[in-house]
Amino acid sequence: MYDFHYNTMKPKYGNNIEVLMTETDSFVHKVKTKDIYKDMYENKEDFDMSEYSKDNQFYDETNKKVLGRFKDETLSGSISDFTGVHSKCYTIRTDKKIIKKLTGISKTVVQKILSKIIKIVF
Repeated sequence: MYDFHYNTMKPKYGNNIEVLMTETDSFVHKVKTKDIYKDMYENKEDFDMSEYSKDNQFYDETNKKVLGRFKDETLSGSISDFTGVHSKCYTIRTDKKIIKKLTGISKTVVQKILSKIIKIVF
């Protein structure tokens, strides 16, 4: 995984890439580029692009379920907000959906935290 970041992504994007979070088998990158999906497609040997709809121009099932290939967890939804506390505890908001991961944290704790945030904001 780190080989991919330091030997593929970092040389391609230089100072235009930032790691927001890592997990056991994934990254959340902030990348400044004209079209990240075009970039991924041009380097499709590193990505599993089989979960896009078949009519998507970037659909390719060459690396479907191949170990060591990265996939787009947002499925072409552009990330507008990311909040990460630690591994498996984050929220990603895209133009299509909100992805919430709160592994190991009870719903009661989350509700208490959210109620405090709401009180602070309003």
